[in-house]
Amino acid sequence: RASAKVIAGPEAGRVARGKVVTTRFWHDKKEATTQIGGRHPAERVPLPEGVLAFDPPRGLPLKGHAAGTTVTIHAPAASYQVTIIAVKVK
Repeated sequence: RASAKVIAGPEAGRVARGKVVTTRFWHDKKEATTQIGGRHPAERVPLPEGVLAFDPPRGLPLKGHAAGTTVTIHAPAASYQVTIIAVKVK
């Protein structure tokens, strides 16, 4: 019978691939919860709903940040800020 022990490392509580992240947009105060996927060539296959690629413009700026951090996203159409509300393991 196999067993495993979860060990909190330096990435615990920080945005990384596979984590579920809740953010609040500053401009309208709406919240969004998404799972962070891997790097993704969007032109090949669309990501499932609720999964965010770990690519610019939105996914990569969140990398390594913890809940309570405000991050500026530089998208092609505009820049905007989000606050990370929660980071969880799925």
